[in-house]
Amino acid sequence: MADLAGELRDDHDGDVLELTHNFRSTPRLIAVSNSWNRTIGVPPNLTSPDMLHGRVGRTDYDPSHVSALPFPSRTDEANWIAQTIQQLVVPATGQGARHDTRDGDRGLTYSDVAVLVRSSTDARTYMTALRDHGIPAIVRAGPDLFSQPEVLLVAGVLALSAGMERFLGGQDARSFPSRINATLGCPPEPIPVIETAASQLRAEGVPLAGDIEARLAAAGQAIQQRISTQRRLASRDIDGVHTPHLREFLLRGPQPLRRVFPQSIFHDILAELGIAEWDNEGGRSELAMFHIGQLSSLVTGIETPGWTRPEDYPYQIQGLLLWEPRTHGKKPHRYWSHRTQSRSRRFTQRRGWSSAACLLPTFARQGSRVAGRPGHLTYLSRAPSLRGSTLPRLRITRREMASAV
Repeated sequence: MADLAGELRDDHDGDVLELTHNFRSTPRLIAVSNSWNRTIGVPPNLTSPDMLHGRVGRTDYDPSHVSALPFPSRTDEANWIAQTIQQLVVPATGQGARHDTRDGDRGLTYSDVAVLVRSSTDARTYMTALRDHGIPAIVRAGPDLFSQPEVLLVAGVLALSAGMERFLGGQDARSFPSRINATLGCPPEPIPVIETAASQLRAEGVPLAGDIEARLAAAGQAIQQRISTQRRLASRDIDGVHTPHLREFLLRGPQPLRRVFPQSIFHDILAELGIAEWDNEGGRSELAMFHIGQLSSLVTGIETPGWTRPEDYPYQIQGLLLWEPRTHGKKPHRYWSHRTQSRSRRFTQRRGWSSAACLLPTFARQGSRVAGRPGHLTYLSRAPSLRGSTLPRLRITRREMASAV
């Protein structure tokens, strides 16, 4: 930027205009910003003039408009934030803080307030404090998406559909089992997760059918049976499934099953959950729908063409649930593939990015000739990069594998 500014200034046809007027902020906020701005260095060829108050009608209603406060703990800070928001936003009486508009002013709404968190690890502390004070909060922190009971509820059904008996993950706070324990306090197994998450959502006011736990468990197990056997199911085997499109897939789909569409399965699970009823509820139900929408965006990245092979589906779901709670928004997706009868399976790291690779466990007995050394997992990439080279060979120790799974 500094080089560009210098180039424009030196060119006889170039010019640089300084936009110094701030039309969004109040005088107190502008003054604080200018004071801090004078303490930092300015790159060559650039200037750093003070901002000017550009909107005369936008003034500070109260001197506490900008402040910095210390707190003994993060929990105390979160509670103070929640209490302050309650003072700023008072929907019942229309009182509280005011915000100027073209026609005058209006009271603040919850959507006017944002809590900026430095680390997503602490996002749940603030979310819990806000909800304890009756303040609906949408969490946009990536990994903490998997600490929402509605997301864990759907994840439990996806795990059943993939034949998982237990969620994978280590003991660290970011793993899926740790998030389940912190949010639901139940074993990291699909059925307990479904039952506990549904109970918690009911307590928070989300409308759920009385038999939803049994229906979701039946749907997940039926999907797993349909995919694993690649055969149609009998009507008596899916009495607990109500969604017409899901019943069609279970009863009348192609046989043997050649393709599985994870997105379609995901939406069938939502239909069985009765998420359409949440749309008119507002409040906590609206927040739950927002979080489910974020999960949907991750499911769409499982396979580039939108489908996967039946034998690969369980590994794709395992990869989604193992890695996303740890890396969402920070690293590319790392979905699992597996080796069957000396054939490597194709998998995608991201939607639109394909790479041919295979994972070769080399926990071999002494004396056998295999790639890698005993006690290591060798990751071999066979996909040329954009520059024509290949991705590096990685070796992962048993200890690293144990911490990952």
